[in-house]
Amino acid sequence: MDADSGEFWSVRRYAPGIDFPREIREHIRRTMGGDGEDELLHTTELVAGELVTNAVQHGGPHVVVRFLWTRGVAAVTVHDRGSRRISTLKRPAEESGRGLAIIEALGGGFCLSTLPNGTCTRWHSELTAFAEGAVPPVPHTWAPCPHTYSSPEIPQ
Repeated sequence: MDADSGEFWSVRRYAPGIDFPREIREHIRRTMGGDGEDELLHTTELVAGELVTNAVQHGGPHVVVRFLWTRGVAAVTVHDRGSRRISTLKRPAEESGRGLAIIEALGGGFCLSTLPNGTCTRWHSELTAFAEGAVPPVPHTWAPCPHTYSSPEIPQ
C-alpha cells in the first residue's frame, strides 16, 4: 500500500468478542503492508489493540473502529457506548489500567473524550500531522478531541 494515496476503513461490531482486538490488528497490518520490521506498524498495532481491548472490556455492546493510513501517518479512532469517565491516566506501575498511559508514552497525538453516547479515543502517529494539514480530516470523527475535526455524525 502506498501511504501517500491513503486508505480509510471502518469496522462496527455489536457485542464484540475477545478476538476483536486481534482482528483489528490484522486488518491494520494488511492495510499498512508491514514486513514485520516496521516500528510504526508495531506501534500502531499496539495502540489499536489497547484501545479496542478497552472498548470491548468496558465500553458496552457497540464498538466502532476507524483507521486512516495516509502520507506515512496512521490514525486510530475507537468509539464505544461506555459511560465511564476517565479522569487520569494510570501509572505504568499499577496492576491494571495501564494501557492509556502506555499509549500516551508511545508518542504521537492521543486524546480521550467522554461523550453523551459513549467514549471516543483517538491516536495518530504524528502529533502535528492534522494541525499542519499533512493528513486530511478523517470522516465521522467526534469533537471535543483536540486532534479531530468536528462532525455532526456520532454513531448511534
